Order: sequence, then structure tokens, then C-alpha cells
Amino acid sequence: MKQVTAIIMAAGRGTRMKSKTTKVLHPVGGKPMLAGVIDSCMAAGINDIVVIVGANRGEVEPFLKNQYQGGNIRTVLQAKQLGTAHAIKSALALKHKFGPVVMLLSGDVPLISPDTIRGLINEFTKEKCGGIICTSKVGNPHGYGRIVTDKKGYIIRIVEENNATDEERAIRLINGGVYVIRTDYLKKYIRQVKPDPVKKEYYLTDLAAIMAEKFIKIRPKIVEYSEVAGINDRVQLQEANVMKNKK
Repeated sequence: MKQVTAIIMAAGRGTRMKSKTTKVLHPVGGKPMLAGVIDSCMAAGINDIVVIVGANRGEVEPFLKNQYQGGNIRTVLQAKQLGTAHAIKSALALKHKFGPVVMLLSGDVPLISPDTIRGLINEFTKEKCGGIICTSKVGNPHGYGRIVTDKKGYIIRIVEENNATDEERAIRLINGGVYVIRTDYLKKYIRQVKPDPVKKEYYLTDLAAIMAEKFIKIRPKIVEYSEVAGINDRVQLQEANVMKNKK
């Protein structure tokens, strides 16, 4: 997939892990979770990979250099932790020739499979839409952003739980945090993301509403929850290892 660039967000220190080791280097299934994401991208045919690092660059960059010697993996520093959209803007500022399609992933979602990545890219190409967002249907959506769709099933916004109405909280379709998007759209509309009025951070999830307002079609792609399960603490780390062992 020479036409696709993967951008992996891995700048968070992960203080909830309560560990001296940065979060994305904790093992799931015997390998650091960041390696799980990278390996799935490579197995799916994506070899142009950009990893966003932060205060953890002193750990992550040596790991990448040692693990992927000669690999086409670049890193970019998100100097200030100002949210996920700010992280992506940091990556796009890199002097790098991005492919016409970008896949956005998180370094703490290690169970996404090569088949799912290939499926997302293939569906994006087939549908000729502006973007696809990986989603999952769960029994208990507590804590996750909810996917709001129109009557045709296209995504019109992603609502975080704290900002959701009672009706929106009842939605069981959650944001999986993996995006496929045309690079030109990403570069254009990421600039329009405004900071959250409370936390003053820029959230990537706001991109869905911005693009929908421009009548750009964004499709949801429903996958198994295990594929998009994020890891923020040691309980979720243990759960991820259990899910990995069941695969």
C-alpha cells in the first residue's frame, strides 16, 4: 500500500500505568504495544509510517531504531501535549511526502489486525468517500465517544461522553480511534479544529463534524471491540493480554 501513510499517536506518557516505562512500550502478547500496531501496519502492506513521540522520545526512538533497523519509520515530536488533533498537526508539519491517503492510529490500541487495516483501506478505496472511522458496537459504551450518524448511516459527529445528551449516551456505537482519510482533506480541515473551551486541547474527534458540515461523506466501519480496545491502565493491559491470548 504505497499510497498510504500511517500516523501513529504515541506521545502520551501514560501516568495511569503507574510505571517508569512509557505506556506504549508495555507488552501485550509478548511484544510492546506500539510494536503491535506497527507490525500490523507492515503486515497489511503499509511501510510508510510516522510515529508521534513526546516526553517519552528518549525511550521510544531508541526502541524503534533497534527494533526496525532499516525500516521506513520516522518520528516527530509533539513538544506540548495539546490533544490528539494537535498531535496530528505536528506530524503533518514534518517535511515528508505523505501518501494521498493517511491512516491515523493510536500506539495504545495494539490488537488491531492486518486484516482489519487492509479492510479499512479497501473499503475506503471502493466507497470513494472522504473518510472511514473504525467503530465497534458494545453493550456498555461507558467512557467512550459515541458515533452519531445521519439517516443514511454516514457519521456526522463524535460526541464524548461528558458532552453527550442522555439520548446520545444510549448510543452503543463507539469511536474506535482509527481513521482513514484523504490527506488533502486532513491537511485542510485539521486546521479548523478549535480548542476545547475547558481543557484548551485540540481533539481529533471534532474533525468528523467539521467534514460532515462540508458534506464530505464519512463511513463507519464496525469491527470487533478487541480490535480497538485502548489501554490506559494496568487493568486494561491485563484485559488486552487476555483478549490477545484468545485470538
